[in-house]
Amino acid sequence: MSNYYALNGSVDQYQWYLGRMSEVSDEDLYESYLQNFATFMLRMPPVERDKGVQRLESYARSHSRDIVRLGAYKALSTMVSSMPALKTTLQDIRTKEKDPNLKTMYTLLQ
Repeated sequence: MSNYYALNGSVDQYQWYLGRMSEVSDEDLYESYLQNFATFMLRMPPVERDKGVQRLESYARSHSRDIVRLGAYKALSTMVSSMPALKTTLQDIRTKEKDPNLKTMYTLLQ
């Protein structure tokens, strides 16, 4: 469903994404959900997009699971082309990450 909404959804599905985010397994967040959410947000008005970016940034900085932090980071990365200010946010996330393996992954994604 998240893949369908990513490609065909409207602002009406925004709350659906946010509401389900806490219900989706960590593995599914990493594998597809966060990426689909980022793709969806690229089509949203800037005000709505900012709320989603805040949620992804929160996950990238402080989620307890490294795969979710990585998934959120990757999702934010896909949005840089339409939101160049995210480059600074991603740099800050990379700098403050404490897991050395995750830091390496972030470097490979640049």
